[in-house]
Amino acid sequence: MKALEIHDLVKHYQGKRVLHGLNLELEPGEIYGLVGPNGAGKTTTMRIILGLDHADSGSVLIAGQQVHFGSAAANRHVGFLSDVPAFYDYLTAEEYLSACGSIAGTPASAISGQVQEVTGIVGLHSARKRLIRGFSRGMRQRLGIAQALLGSPKLLICDEPTSALDPKGRHDFLTLLDGLRGSMTVLLSTHILSDMERLCDRVGFLNRGRLVEEGSPETLESAYAQPRLRIGFAGADQAEMALPLAAEALQRQARQYARDAETLHPRPGAGRTGSEINLPYSGPYEQAAGEVLRILLSARLTPISFEQVSPNLDDVFMEVVG
Repeated sequence: MKALEIHDLVKHYQGKRVLHGLNLELEPGEIYGLVGPNGAGKTTTMRIILGLDHADSGSVLIAGQQVHFGSAAANRHVGFLSDVPAFYDYLTAEEYLSACGSIAGTPASAISGQVQEVTGIVGLHSARKRLIRGFSRGMRQRLGIAQALLGSPKLLICDEPTSALDPKGRHDFLTLLDGLRGSMTVLLSTHILSDMERLCDRVGFLNRGRLVEEGSPETLESAYAQPRLRIGFAGADQAEMALPLAAEALQRQARQYARDAETLHPRPGAGRTGSEINLPYSGPYEQAAGEVLRILLSARLTPISFEQVSPNLDDVFMEVVG
């Protein structure tokens, strides 16, 4: 049984179609990243999954149970964490979580044990009796996850959970999510694609209400993004002269590397920023770098820095939804 199934989901707002027959399936225990530009339909999709909005057509199933707008029946399988969760600051973490458990219908005899369990998972056990108003942003996100974990959901939805955190808070939060891998399914939405590279088993790209591509970060980077050369010079004038020479050298090297140049599908993206040039290349790094250096040195253009830049999900994003 799939943890989440979305079939042919269609949604309109004020006569504008926001979701165009969206299809998506999540496996039990995986961490899935959903990414897309603003207005792609991510928030609408999450609201429909949570039963907070209705679809015009299509279906959503969580652990085999269909989601209906306004019904909380399927929500017992779901935990949700927003980007900046809100709390009652005059309560302690323990009091807040106990109240959430009670509202969710957890038997009174089980609430204390669940609170102990989830505060332990998120590293707040020693702070559970402190007032929430004294919590840092990172601690508040941990408390938000603790609340989302009450009732042992099968699906955890996180909407931009690291957007308000500093680098240490982000690192700690992602480590916490990584620790949940396998015990539940996580649907993560974020604009910080390096977080997805670190954490997600699969990533889906949503654009204009359609899932246009998905796969593991490694597979997507291999399929869509080329490695690049980043070359620095003493001045912008040297970089400007070097760019067309280096680009032409890489085109020649690519034709030699491929049996059929038509299969290369060279991607745009060579450019200059100040005294630095950046160029995508095909084939072995040693061959590409050697050819570029040969041409530059013959033109008396000596780089002061030369490095290989590996492709990442930001490159994939620009190619897929650009």
